[in-house]
Amino acid sequence: MFRQLIIAALVYTSLVIQSGLGTDLQVLGLQPWLPGLGLVACALLIKGASSLCWAGLWGLGVDCLSGEKIGVNLVVATIVASSLLALRTDGRSPGLVGTVMYVLVGTFLWRGGAAIAHGFLNHRPVDFEQLLVRALIEGVSTGGIAVSVLIIGRLVINVISPSRYSSVPLANHWSMLTGE
Repeated sequence: MFRQLIIAALVYTSLVIQSGLGTDLQVLGLQPWLPGLGLVACALLIKGASSLCWAGLWGLGVDCLSGEKIGVNLVVATIVASSLLALRTDGRSPGLVGTVMYVLVGTFLWRGGAAIAHGFLNHRPVDFEQLLVRALIEGVSTGGIAVSVLIIGRLVINVISPSRYSSVPLANHWSMLTGE
């Protein structure tokens, strides 16, 4: 339940920041796309069908704020979340590099897929070179934000619950090593 509250807060916060700041939001000169970060959080933190429901809600929020045809981001976000879930076969946490790769791939697929779908539905041509460059830049900058969020989150968790890293008596280690 706590994870779903965090996801709901993340959904709302990123949509408000993305819609409020729009193109003014930049990280090292690159424009991130915060909903991509939330989509990956849905796929990594929530398991099964609940993850797909959250991804659909995420896509619907982007649809409502984008001014484009409604439902396109909902479908694309659900497909991308399903793909990210399929990539996670072992169920373990992917770590820092793995999470950044998920953010890069998820943002790239969502932005690229939604742009292609909108172009098709509006009967307008899609410039694939420009689309790929923009989606890649957004994926890389969003991955940079993911690194910052993960590092800050782990620091906060360590401050809140330092007992998680309590020491183990040395005698216990000696008996494990020697079998005595």
